Amino acid sequence: MEINANQEQGIQVMSLVGSFDTASAAETEPEFIEQIGDGSGKFLIDFSEVPYIASSGLRILLKMAQAIKVGGGRIISLFTQQHRSRSLRNIRLRHDTRCGR
Repeated sequence: MEINANQEQGIQVMSLVGSFDTASAAETEPEFIEQIGDGSGKFLIDFSEVPYIASSGLRILLKMAQAIKVGGGRIISLFTQQHRSRSLRNIRLRHDTRCGR
């Protein structure tokens, strides 16, 4: 998985490309932690180019969301229609499916 990160109008944007499987979750977790920092900022995570999210990927998403909540920040995640699943609702990650897929 590839993480493309940049700052746009005060928002940390992370665009993910590739499957968020067990191996990539373990590899990318340190980068996510670095990008989030103290969790006090605004974050947008774009999953529109992620065809698959494993349970280990969901664990990292939950961990990120909790760190941002504790830090007083905000997180918005963009998912395609295929990602609207019970798993995402169960971890209560706010998602926006308006990306048109």
